[in-house]
Amino acid sequence: NANLAASPGRSNHNGGLAIDIGDSGVWRTPMRNQSYVDNVSGEPWHFYFSGAGGKDVRNLSVLAFQQLYNYNFPENRIAEDGAYGPMTEAALKESPANGFAEQPSCGATTMMLAYPHRAPLDLQWERLGDGLLGVQTLAPKGVHLVEYYIDDVLAGYAGPDAYHYETVLRVPRTVSVRAGEVYAVEAVAYDYRGEERGRVRGIIETRDDAPVFIRPVGGDNYEIGLDDPPDSVRSVDFFVDGIPVDQEAWLAISQDKRRLSTQLRGEHEITVVLLDRKDRVIDMRVLDASLADSSR
Repeated sequence: NANLAASPGRSNHNGGLAIDIGDSGVWRTPMRNQSYVDNVSGEPWHFYFSGAGGKDVRNLSVLAFQQLYNYNFPENRIAEDGAYGPMTEAALKESPANGFAEQPSCGATTMMLAYPHRAPLDLQWERLGDGLLGVQTLAPKGVHLVEYYIDDVLAGYAGPDAYHYETVLRVPRTVSVRAGEVYAVEAVAYDYRGEERGRVRGIIETRDDAPVFIRPVGGDNYEIGLDDPPDSVRSVDFFVDGIPVDQEAWLAISQDKRRLSTQLRGEHEITVVLLDRKDRVIDMRVLDASLADSSR
């Protein structure tokens, strides 16, 4: 059944979210008790982590190769999109079997030469109430400052602390807080010379009841999710520009969050449908998401 094997950058095993186990019948109940699901037909040994805290990093290994290739062959650059396409496959076949001459380095003294065009960033946040937003960005060494914007208004900044850039922002009064509306949260990273080295943008609903969020998790990978849904919500369907997202991209079904990961860039219409235990529609949210091109 080789047709079941995922291509590079698409394997949940590659992303650290799936595991194959011998004696799966013995382990099935303990694994399910720890938020693992056996969700592949015909593969009872395959378990997938569906609990809170899992992060889809499947495409980052492909992105790492693309960046390393471009670092060594700047005259023959390929797209740095984390997708294993024909150009990336051809570059892999042309790469030296004994390794590249120039190796990556994340040291600040090298001014992030391993990332000649952009630094990989993610963006996480937590709503703290009273108009406060706790934000955190994970960035490689060499990033000196991260500025945070809410709806294009500078709301705060953070310096490095062990690769974490963390602060608390107050949502500007210029941002509407009417229920059902959304605002954009953006992180912009700078190196020691003050040059921009990365930019990512996420979207969050202003409503308090089960707000939808679209959060960058590295490269062009985005996590679409639902925070703290009520017990009446059993499952969630996600659509991007009217197209249902492949169930293989599903990340989690837990009591406190529903989310999945997919690749996005530019302008998209995100539809989130909330369903009860009988698959009846409880609510539907439609968000217009304008996401920064993280390759800038």
